[in-house]
Amino acid sequence: MNPTLTTNIAHSHDLFLKEALSYSEQAGTLLRERLPSPIVKCLSTKPPELVPGSFVDEELRDHLSDRLFRVETINAQTAFLYVLIEHKSAPDEKVGWQLLKYMVEILKGWVKENPKWKRLPVIVPFVFYQRAGRSPVYLAG
Repeated sequence: MNPTLTTNIAHSHDLFLKEALSYSEQAGTLLRERLPSPIVKCLSTKPPELVPGSFVDEELRDHLSDRLFRVETINAQTAFLYVLIEHKSAPDEKVGWQLLKYMVEILKGWVKENPKWKRLPVIVPFVFYQRAGRSPVYLAG
């Protein structure tokens, strides 16, 4: 198969997913269907709020894109759902490191916006990639 065609098809799926995640109602439905039920049970029924911007390193943007959502928990606390979309057919072994870096950047922004913070918000990372089957849920060796 033509590698350019394969790449374009892969990127079109990623673009479709990123676009679908641009709308709060659809994003909320999709994420609730895919997140583990214990996490979903902790979220309020309000739709997630898309936070503008990207945390992906410039040199990785051909392979990754992302979406960040602010959500409210059932206890009226702020939390975040961070969605990383991999434009690859196999999971990257360094995705745990990438997620950690991006989550630290998210927290830096939150601390800057909330200078009187007493408790950091929870961030739930979520990775979409294009491989049949499930990826391991652990991030360490």
